[in-house]
Amino acid sequence: MEWSEVKDIIGEERCQELRDELNQTDLPTQFYRLGNCYVFIFRNLYHYEHQLRAHSEIFFTTDDAVYKYSDTSFEKYCDTWEQFINHLFSRLEKSKEILLAYIEEIERLEDTLFERKAHTGFLNDWFDLKKVMTRMERFLGRQNFVFKDIVKILESDKKLTPDSREYFQNFAADLSYLHHSTQGTLSRLDNIHNFFSSLKDEKINKNIYFLTVLSGLFLPLNLIVGFFGMNTQGLLFADNPNGTIVVIKILIGIVLFVFLGFNVLRLIDKVFVRWWLGKTKFYQRMSQRLETIENRWRF
Repeated sequence: MEWSEVKDIIGEERCQELRDELNQTDLPTQFYRLGNCYVFIFRNLYHYEHQLRAHSEIFFTTDDAVYKYSDTSFEKYCDTWEQFINHLFSRLEKSKEILLAYIEEIERLEDTLFERKAHTGFLNDWFDLKKVMTRMERFLGRQNFVFKDIVKILESDKKLTPDSREYFQNFAADLSYLHHSTQGTLSRLDNIHNFFSSLKDEKINKNIYFLTVLSGLFLPLNLIVGFFGMNTQGLLFADNPNGTIVVIKILIGIVLFVFLGFNVLRLIDKVFVRWWLGKTKFYQRMSQRLETIENRWRF
């Protein structure tokens, strides 16, 4: 069908409006009346060269047939709404295949994270999946919204037979399910990111805790080294020929006390103090404080 025939059907003014709209690129999914006819623009997703892309298909429907716009003319596509919905089902199946492929990638990402084997490029992979699924959700959401309007418009215009209404209802149910599945997948991605952030924060906290303990360990050593490093008169062990050895023993003693001090206190408590003061409230309070201190400084 040429543009001259379209002009005869919908009029010159509306024909020019349709021409102007079809000259635009990246048209979104939409459906509207044009005189006694309808224009349906279906923006569909497809996968090409490892990328998710979109393509808009334009359909012009009359009482007799459905036409598809190609280049500069309308080619007959099918005769009835039932046939047209069957063609849309094939496009919906392709969207399902794309969604399932990305769900498999998300499951692999989940398994990697749950096994604590997240690699350095984990966030890059997560971001790529998030971007793709967000785009799919946006496209399917608009398709779902527009298709509900199609059913309302056609029912109000009494264009649907009982059979065609069933076709539309089945397609709407599948499209709605696919849209909700995409939304659920986005929630899974958010949960993955939250879990990854928790693991990362836990690792950072452990590193900070280790550095804090290490700093606390070397603080008295630095004080001692700094004290004996002063170039002043009357310094301890300055006239002692074994002064260096004495200072080294002091440093070793401090290190041993830090690492073994709690074990020594526990041994003394078990052998002597518990036998003597085990039933007193003072001993019980001191035991609780020592346990708190030990847990705080335990690696």
